[in-house]
Amino acid sequence: MRILIVDDDTSLLDLMSAMLASKGLTNVKKSSSYREVLAAIDMDMGKSEPFDLIFCDCYVPGMDMMGFINGLEKRKFRGAVVLMTGAGLEVLESRELLASRKNLNILGAIQKSSLEQGMNDMLHKLGHSAAKPAA
Repeated sequence: MRILIVDDDTSLLDLMSAMLASKGLTNVKKSSSYREVLAAIDMDMGKSEPFDLIFCDCYVPGMDMMGFINGLEKRKFRGAVVLMTGAGLEVLESRELLASRKNLNILGAIQKSSLEQGMNDMLHKLGHSAAKPAA
């Protein structure tokens, strides 16, 4: 499984990458720029999907999350997308609702305060065998 994590917090990028590696998921790319990700997808157009799963923070400087979601939709991205935020649940739910109206596979949303469980839940939804759903 090819995974991308987009967040402007490099410590969080490293933490999530290590958490995924502990589950046997080592094909992980990290980025702190939505624009960089869209440019990479543009370079791979016509090839297979560059990523099976994207974890994206709702707040990344340089482009808002909906601009990124619109960019993914324009490029007909078919992988799964998970939204993340350190903000409150209301913010997360409103972003998830807006994103779900797009022609994308919005897998769900997780709060960074419960990152490990949220990641497990999303990986379980995708059928990854090392992930365990919330009890």
